[in-house]
Amino acid sequence: MLDRAFEQLTPRLRAAQKGYRDYAKLAEARRKSTLVRTPYMASAPKLASAPKLASLQDMASLQDMASLQDMASLQDMASLQDMASLQDMASLQDMASLQDMASLQDMASAPKLASLQDMASAPELASAPELASEQHSPATYWNNPDMQQLVDDCLNIRCLDPAMGSGHFLVEVVDYVSNRLISFLNGWSENPVWAFIERTRDDILGEMERQHVTIDAERLTRVALLKRAVLKRCVYGVDLNAMAVELAKVSLWLDAFTLGAPLSFLDHHLKHGNSLIGARVKDMQEYLKASDQIDMFSGSKFAGVMLATDLMRQVSYLSDNTVEQTRRSAEAYRDASDHLAPYKRLLDVYTSRWFGNTTAKKVKSDYVRLFLQEPQTEAWLSDPSVALDDRLIPATQIAATALRAAEDKRFFHWELEFPEVFFAPSTPGGQDVQLREGGGFDAVVGNPPYDVLAEKERDENLVAELSFFSQDLRYRATEGGKLDLFRLFTAHAGFTIASDGVFGFIIYVYPSRFASCITTKDLAPKLSCIRNRGIPAKG
Repeated sequence: MLDRAFEQLTPRLRAAQKGYRDYAKLAEARRKSTLVRTPYMASAPKLASAPKLASLQDMASLQDMASLQDMASLQDMASLQDMASLQDMASLQDMASLQDMASLQDMASAPKLASLQDMASAPELASAPELASEQHSPATYWNNPDMQQLVDDCLNIRCLDPAMGSGHFLVEVVDYVSNRLISFLNGWSENPVWAFIERTRDDILGEMERQHVTIDAERLTRVALLKRAVLKRCVYGVDLNAMAVELAKVSLWLDAFTLGAPLSFLDHHLKHGNSLIGARVKDMQEYLKASDQIDMFSGSKFAGVMLATDLMRQVSYLSDNTVEQTRRSAEAYRDASDHLAPYKRLLDVYTSRWFGNTTAKKVKSDYVRLFLQEPQTEAWLSDPSVALDDRLIPATQIAATALRAAEDKRFFHWELEFPEVFFAPSTPGGQDVQLREGGGFDAVVGNPPYDVLAEKERDENLVAELSFFSQDLRYRATEGGKLDLFRLFTAHAGFTIASDGVFGFIIYVYPSRFASCITTKDLAPKLSCIRNRGIPAKG
């Protein structure tokens, strides 16, 4: 998977390096040109040397300059054309342009300007070569939108562990992806990712200086800073155990610890939920297709998902190099979650059909479908505290049951939990967002739980769960025999992996039985490496 990504990135990185070197040559030529032309700007005796400008105070004020005629005439200044061009003078545009200065004749009125000291101090004006150097610095080239997009594409690797536990697999993912990226990027001495790393280092050192804290800058290595970026952008995890989620964060923080930087915000990628129970947007739309449903996934009502998708991307792109950036990550994530909440409630109601809102045999009508058709439901989706009218159907009971079931079973609607993975603009750079055809994670890895899902073995009521798994199309490959959790995770992986993605699981099964566990065309082409736990094959 990484080899394929690197192959696609190679020509773009090669072009970026060549472009930077051409840019550097042009910048050096302009710098030398500025050095040659600058003496003409300082030919007037009172201007003294160019670096200090003889201090603006020594130039007195415009009143002491008597008039424009006493300036030895504009011709004696080698003409405005000989002043190394507007840009080489630290750009006269920055001085509001000659026209905006109300013409040179208006400059004779000293009281309006008071003195050149009011315009800016000599150190701020600096010299033309210094300003030209800033305009043509490496940062100017690497910060342009195309180079920023190339950085994002280099780090656009999404790897999931759907049963992450305390995060050991994800720690290995961070290390592996970081090492492969470093080896790959070392092929270009100048590339936008190294420039991004330098900005990260500068941010951290600047924050430490602001706090009057001294750290060893040598410890802010490329390896450490790149691991930090991979951690924030590339790894995703879900677990049903809330404590496991927190332990996973600690494991990842320790692995990617960066001196002087705050702990990265990870709530957007490491989540508490049931990976196996939830709904897909398409399934819900199919369920309501023949009715006048609340279609919140089209038209203007879909704006919330579009905005949330963009906000989730922003969370990933924030480097969390400072406390302020970490705060902004948390704020953007809260905003995204708020925008997604009504859509999640809609899928919660749909999924609750198996968990409490099951239609009774004596009742001919599907109350959940009727509830989703009710005009009042749209207001409830946005605000669950809204009172519902129960005259036609038990709307209040349906709503309460759906919310309770979502909390108890930890419904996890993948497309809405990670919208940046499953949604994308219909055209590159477009503002409209829709479900990506073939969207999903680049890789799914892990060590799924091994536990037979049967009431006798587990001594608990599993009617709702078994009914859900038997009717959800994602698990059709698990039909027949006792249902084991690892089989459910294996089948589900086929619907979370991108069309060109791969997956690797450690599973507990006889090799002779393995084929029966993945009898689905959705998953077979994506198999990468599935390790058996050392059980010898029978016979």
